[in-house]
Amino acid sequence: MGDIVLSALLPAGAIVTSGMIEVNEAVTSDGSATVALKLETGEDVLAATGKASLTEGALLDTVPVHTAATAVKIVDATAVTLTVGTAALTAGQMDIYLEYFA
Repeated sequence: MGDIVLSALLPAGAIVTSGMIEVNEAVTSDGSATVALKLETGEDVLAATGKASLTEGALLDTVPVHTAATAVKIVDATAVTLTVGTAALTAGQMDIYLEYFA
């Protein structure tokens, strides 16, 4: 459990306007794991989402949805951080797509 910093880096000054998560392999856990995604502050990309919603083939919307109120402005170059909560993950694979202006 905890934070996992992903490898893709968004540039300083970028404004994330929308995104989507595609689950390619179902997320599994021996408990009731949750997954959240953040850039600047906790859950600014994806609020904590239970493993039951992270099934193979699922498509999830991100918090930014083409509005100024939900956009995320990146101050310093940063990577997406995946936060695993409640219980450890045992499997799963997802692609994270973020649309932004730099």
